[in-house]
Amino acid sequence: MKNNASTSLQWLLQVSGRQQRMIWIAISLALLQVLVTLVAPVIIFLVIDGLLDNSLKYDDAMLYTGVVITAIALRYLCLFSAAFYAHKAAFILIGEIKIQLLEKIIRLPMSFIDQHRSADIRQIIHDDVDRIELFVAHHIVDFVSALFTPLATFVLLLWLDWQLALVALIPLPLALLMQGALFRGYAEKMQLFLSVQTELNRQVAQFIRGVAALRMFTGQGSGMSVLKESIVGYDQMLRGWVRDGSWPFALLKVSLDGSLVILLPVAAWMVMDAELSISLFVLFMMLGLGLTEPFYNMLLLGASLNQILGGVDRIRLIEQAEVASCGNRVWPEKAPKVQLDKVTFSYPGRSEPALLGLSITLLAGEKVAVVGASGSGKSTLLHLLAGFYRQQEGLIRIAGEPLESYSETQLYSNIGVVLQHNHIFNDTVRNNIGMGVEVSDEQIWQVLKLCEADDFIRHGPGQLDEVLGGHSARLSGGEQQRLAMARALLCPANLYLFDEATSFFDPLIEQRLINRLFEFCADSGFIFVTHRLPLARQADRIIVMHNGQVVGFDSHKNLLDNCDRYQTLISLDPSTKLVKSEEYNYV
Repeated sequence: MKNNASTSLQWLLQVSGRQQRMIWIAISLALLQVLVTLVAPVIIFLVIDGLLDNSLKYDDAMLYTGVVITAIALRYLCLFSAAFYAHKAAFILIGEIKIQLLEKIIRLPMSFIDQHRSADIRQIIHDDVDRIELFVAHHIVDFVSALFTPLATFVLLLWLDWQLALVALIPLPLALLMQGALFRGYAEKMQLFLSVQTELNRQVAQFIRGVAALRMFTGQGSGMSVLKESIVGYDQMLRGWVRDGSWPFALLKVSLDGSLVILLPVAAWMVMDAELSISLFVLFMMLGLGLTEPFYNMLLLGASLNQILGGVDRIRLIEQAEVASCGNRVWPEKAPKVQLDKVTFSYPGRSEPALLGLSITLLAGEKVAVVGASGSGKSTLLHLLAGFYRQQEGLIRIAGEPLESYSETQLYSNIGVVLQHNHIFNDTVRNNIGMGVEVSDEQIWQVLKLCEADDFIRHGPGQLDEVLGGHSARLSGGEQQRLAMARALLCPANLYLFDEATSFFDPLIEQRLINRLFEFCADSGFIFVTHRLPLARQADRIIVMHNGQVVGFDSHKNLLDNCDRYQTLISLDPSTKLVKSEEYNYV
């Protein structure tokens, strides 16, 4: 645990070094502020000393007044300037870190995303990174002040009267002892706190997403009970922590503030014994009583730093995650041949493989349907072809070259992917379709028309400028799929992968749209997953999957004659009974 904290602190200091110029300016100003703070008490000491021996003159008093006013003004100028430079460095830094993490997440394999819930990743990017702002903007400067203020004060008091200066430090050993008691097992408690907090965030996010389902059970669903348990667990953990730490914290605060009980009588006795002047007595009361107070501030900084380092541990999980290696091969200009050779893939944490020994070849420009029961591996196959996952065994070749040999830029610039559930961003229609690509509105309307999405967009309140919203409450499932298809078709590609991309359409619209897409993608490869076998018939060939294996790969007619699994799927497909149009006949 200590090694991990040390490594996290090293990372934090190294990252902070990116803005070291502004941070060093802030530290220098904080040090200057510490020294200037001592000016006013020293001037008061000189004034009292002069008043007592009648040596203070009017000109000296005015000079002292000017020095104090200047020192106070300079102190606040240093404070504000140090805060400005520290905050500026912090805001630049957390912006850089968030962009760096987001760019890394985009390049990580989907297996990493599957293993970490969206609420956890959001907490890392938002909460944990924002805590670094506390460290840079506040803790560095505050630590410098808390460390050097008592040090400079003690040096000054030591120079004036070393015996009384040591008396002022008598409460410190008890304070250090109570600090040790307060921080006993702190690392484990902080890990527990962060894990409980993370679980609570997960359950809150799940509760919000599942409000509609919970209403059906009048708020008594399992999701509600789990959330309540998380809240109770969080409350109990905090109560226990506060209970265990209350008595050492109270004794710590008393010991830090208890210097008055020791310093005041000792200093008064020295004054009465003529060993200490009244002016020095006043100076020691002003400085000596607050000598140990900065240690309390350092204690608070240490507690906050532990929480920050816990967040740094999670940030480093993303930073250190391994990005799938890619080559720099250029993608072929024409539709490529796709080959799978003994491909096996298992999802993390699952013993049964999702794909087992797949070996098939898809011709260049071929239109191929993938059918099979739920869980047979259809979507997994497309996800591997799209580069979302890497197979554990076997090889996937595109135009004769391993898929891994192409760069990510080449891969995603030349394939179009549409999933069954597609995210619609909280942005305009234009930006949801264009995704940052420089295209004209005319091009956007063309792909919207191709996907039969132009009508409902034209009748929207803002057309292409309408903000859809992150949850797309106004859009039906079919409308969202149309927008996702338009997004994939906007930029030319020579290989398209559609994973149940038309599942929300009725059969006749679905067939009409697929025919349009085949015509639009005449020179491109087109692989699509579907549960509707009449639609699969439109393809050149059909892949039939069962338990992660290919049990048939041929035309519709040949599969009818030679593939038992395909015949079973047809007999179970309700669309063969519901749809009576001529083009949906199987024989």
